[in-house]
Amino acid sequence: MTQFIVNPQSRSGKAVEIWADVETHLKQKHIPYELHMTKCAGDAVNLARKLTTPASQTDDPINVVALGGDGTLCEVLNGLQLADNINLGYIPTGSGNDFGRSMHYPSNRLTMVERITDTPETTAIDFGTVKLGNSPWEEKRFAVSCGIGFDAAVCDALLTSKWKKFFNTIRLGKLSYVVVGLIELCKMKTTDGYIVVDGKRIDLKKVSFISCHIQPFEGGGFRFAPKADCRDGKLELCVMSGGSKLELIPVLLKALFRAPMESAHVHNYSCKKVHIHLDRPSSTHTDGEVHGPQTDITVCNSDQKINLIKV
Repeated sequence: MTQFIVNPQSRSGKAVEIWADVETHLKQKHIPYELHMTKCAGDAVNLARKLTTPASQTDDPINVVALGGDGTLCEVLNGLQLADNINLGYIPTGSGNDFGRSMHYPSNRLTMVERITDTPETTAIDFGTVKLGNSPWEEKRFAVSCGIGFDAAVCDALLTSKWKKFFNTIRLGKLSYVVVGLIELCKMKTTDGYIVVDGKRIDLKKVSFISCHIQPFEGGGFRFAPKADCRDGKLELCVMSGGSKLELIPVLLKALFRAPMESAHVHNYSCKKVHIHLDRPSSTHTDGEVHGPQTDITVCNSDQKINLIKV
């Protein structure tokens, strides 16, 4: 029995139509499944926790499939009980779909459904954890990236942006990231700070953003971490500091068009753990889900793995 957690609000409601096609396929093929539809933010966390809590009571596989955007996948990951018999599947329906892009998912969703439900194979991949502030108990998981500064401010603005709904309506959802990004760039204020990369402190001036990656892409196709590998046990950091707003524009364009981000103001680091401190509270996000302004976050590549169902 495959458990589907579906976010009907994904891509401004288009996920409902996508799920209808998926459900029709499941019924035609007589594939057993259960549907769990989310109603509000946080539902996917609770549903995933409820569905996988019996993991210790059985050796049978428990397959949980998220249908939604990267934020839905992130919520399911945060509720998932990690065990050998817990498998996570994903059918991307969001605007950004950076996880699917990074993992080279096929464009045909019914192909994904067939591979997920027909004798599924799994692969072990990394996920990240982030502690917000200095409170050890406020830990969140992420599958793609987390960030602080400009990139997170864009995620925050997208939550209430009319541009996102408009571009989703005409099937150009990725453009909303570009338009809102330009608006937020005009508002952006840099700040000083430092990072501690695997125990080594590095002081920074005029920080625009710092993103921490399990996967290469974020923000609807910006490749900020081309070397990110979800199986190497490491984080890839992209630090933009010391530059002006105008100097950030060519960096963003290079990331969008997958060109090398050669700039004196872009610094990349590979590590297991990083602590980030900024002198002024700045927006933060995990997989596009915002968590409010922070001055300190600690990010790690988890020692645990996810059993991801291959598509």
